[in-house]
Amino acid sequence: MTTHSKHQPTSKVATGNTSGSVGSLFGSNVSVVDYINGLPMAVIFTKDTVLWASSVALSYFGDSGKALIGSTLFSFMPLVQPNGEVSSELITKREALALQGKPQSFSALFMRSAQMPFAAHVLIRVSSFSNDVLEWIVTETYDDVPQIISKSTKNLSNDGNAPIDDLVWILDLDFNVLYINDAVRQHLGYSVTEIKSIPLKNRVDACTYTRIKELIEEHYARVTADSDYTSRNYTFSFNYEHFHKNGSLYYSRITCTFLRNSAGVIVGLYGVSKDITAQKRSESETLVSRQMYRLLFEQAPIGIFRYNKDGFITEYNRRFAETLKLTPKILERLNLFTLNDEKVVQAITCSLEGESCNYEGYYKATNSNMEGWLTLKAVPVFDNEGNVTGGIGIVEDISERKQAEESLRISEKMFRVLSSLTTDAASSLIFNPDGTFKREWTNVSILKTLDYSLSEIDSFEKWGQIVHPDDRADYYSQIKQIMSGKMVSPEFRVITKSGETVWINNTVYPEVDQNGRIVRLLSAIKDITPRKRAELELKESQRKLSTLLDNLPGMAYKGRLRNLQPLEFVSDGAVALTGYTPEELVSGKINVASIIHPKDLTRVVRGRIHAVSNNTRFQLRYRIFTKDGSLRWVEEMGVGTPDENGEIAIEAFIF
Repeated sequence: MTTHSKHQPTSKVATGNTSGSVGSLFGSNVSVVDYINGLPMAVIFTKDTVLWASSVALSYFGDSGKALIGSTLFSFMPLVQPNGEVSSELITKREALALQGKPQSFSALFMRSAQMPFAAHVLIRVSSFSNDVLEWIVTETYDDVPQIISKSTKNLSNDGNAPIDDLVWILDLDFNVLYINDAVRQHLGYSVTEIKSIPLKNRVDACTYTRIKELIEEHYARVTADSDYTSRNYTFSFNYEHFHKNGSLYYSRITCTFLRNSAGVIVGLYGVSKDITAQKRSESETLVSRQMYRLLFEQAPIGIFRYNKDGFITEYNRRFAETLKLTPKILERLNLFTLNDEKVVQAITCSLEGESCNYEGYYKATNSNMEGWLTLKAVPVFDNEGNVTGGIGIVEDISERKQAEESLRISEKMFRVLSSLTTDAASSLIFNPDGTFKREWTNVSILKTLDYSLSEIDSFEKWGQIVHPDDRADYYSQIKQIMSGKMVSPEFRVITKSGETVWINNTVYPEVDQNGRIVRLLSAIKDITPRKRAELELKESQRKLSTLLDNLPGMAYKGRLRNLQPLEFVSDGAVALTGYTPEELVSGKINVASIIHPKDLTRVVRGRIHAVSNNTRFQLRYRIFTKDGSLRWVEEMGVGTPDENGEIAIEAFIF
């Protein structure tokens, strides 16, 4: 018989084991002995009991080979099988097919002397000496551990086909690395030699090391105490975080099994590590997004609710219930399609048809005594396939705004006139058809500054002559607005008689008759030169401040307390600190909260809120992920200040 083997013995053994039940099967037929011993490696058995093994097989198994004759073959296959054939049931099926005259082949991992595994490709066929006896012929063996691993990794891989960049390893029970493949450099940044010299407890924090140790001990106790668990069938998985050589956090998904020697004693661990860092960061970002959503949802100053396609409310915030004066019991059974206001129902129906719809009107609640002006924005919610699954509604009580608008409408004309007249010059001008105007009355103290007489500026054209050349285009466009009956209030420069430049604000209110013809102009002029100079000085001060911030060894920023994202301002120091440009952070392309370590995020948010609530400065120390994935400790000092709208803005410096 001719066989192919990557492992070929250097010398041929002429005799084999001739004792036991082999004699009863084959008698004294010497050709049987010669035949068996002539094979590179062969085992003959019946009913799973080993009857005969060639001398090569016995010597290959070393000390384990002494127990080979008379044992079950499965006792020598304790490891995970290369192609997924890990159970005796599957191998028994192959034996049954072989007894029907259909030779079978498969690969398996065996244990031999010195607790060293080896992989072999096996051919099973009916012996030529008896139809009840099977021969196992080893056609290929692999002594090299990396080759063993490459054949057996598939069974430990979650998808049955481990990528070549997965980390494959063998550890002893003290977690010392006995073997690890070259992917360790890609995963952890260490060479094979380096990782073997670094204990596991030095590559993870104390809590993680304790958790791993307790987990291994738990599974060890399980497989050693319960006979139902066997090493070749038992695998377990877990996630853990450890440190890359560069100091960054790295997340792994471990799938492993126990290794046993031929005596059945567990001697180590064999497993595959998958890089799940990107997945973990994505989960972290998702968690942050959910937390931010929940925070905004609950603390929003307007009513927000979610509803399904059947019109039932599935979620709502406190402000929504307060606005409509609805109790939780009513909201639980409320169907939006049953509301009395048809326009509200139309808006909800429109959103469930895939469109965003708005409603504004005087609303009388169906299930409470609420009555007032409301706005409703209803938007659809889609699933991943683009199907509408429900909607989100935003409700705001605008009763106060409507009352204010009504009051403003009643007094608007008088208000505009009076507010415009509280200025440096005011005039009531009769507007003539030829474009000139006659002054009914005037208070022209600013004329002393301009040094012009009334006759020198008694028409639009004459005013145009003293307007600064760079502002004339805007000036004449404003005249067109006046002639169409609109009030204007432009700011522009004029040149005094002495050649100086003065900034003015000129508010003009055209009064029309019943035919829409302009009959009178109410004009107010205010000298705003001091304000404009102050604005220029402010811009210069801001420029200097920006230059200072850009050269400090850190990052200054400004953002809203309720939602930092997107930031309103970020200094150029962000690049050196985080790797991200100010544009990336301000645009919202990078979620600011996502670069904060998940374990620090809640503490940071609470620290800011606590300080602002107590009107004190805050100083925080936490970890961030830089753009290249590395972990970095930073300190942040800042304060909350109210802006012109009364919202709290965070102004802080991170270094």
